[in-house]
Amino acid sequence: MNDSSPAVFESERLYAREFRRGDEDAFAAVLNKPETRPCAPDFPEGLDGAALYVEACLARSIETPRRVYELALCLKETDELIGTVRLGLTDDRRQGELGYLIGPDRRGRGYAAEAAAACMRFGFLGLDLHRIYASCDEKNEASARVLEKLGMRREGHSIKSLRYIRRGTELWHGQYHYALTLKEYLMRLPDGAYSPTGGH
Repeated sequence: MNDSSPAVFESERLYAREFRRGDEDAFAAVLNKPETRPCAPDFPEGLDGAALYVEACLARSIETPRRVYELALCLKETDELIGTVRLGLTDDRRQGELGYLIGPDRRGRGYAAEAAAACMRFGFLGLDLHRIYASCDEKNEASARVLEKLGMRREGHSIKSLRYIRRGTELWHGQYHYALTLKEYLMRLPDGAYSPTGGH
């Protein structure tokens, strides 16, 4: 792990750090592959879009009180940026919305579940959140499996609530909604697993 970029939190194979100037190329490479765009309709396209996104993350990182943790997700072994993980807080800072995106070249290896679990630990144990929630496209079975693996409850199904524009055509998909409370989370923790950042 690169000591010049301290981790906000980490897991066995990954760490999440603040975005920094210079991440634009690596993040654009994650975003601008055809396999990524259906999973990231709200993310910017192109190198210029990635640069604007990084600048927005830097601005949000110094807000007081902080409302959004939008972090670069990196491999410990190589420091390679492979995606992003996000925790957006409500106005009262008692609930957080979880999000994550893994580049297509790194999918199928359990990184999404590992990153989401570490982010959830950070939210509950580090930020003392009462509830964490998330949503995913109803057609994204892999993301739904990740959220269910984390122990989150499916609380609802919104019909045709997610808008996409593909090849000039408007499409509407449904969304599944998940959540977990602090009490539910603590009941699932093994003894001794109370580190908020995942460090050793």
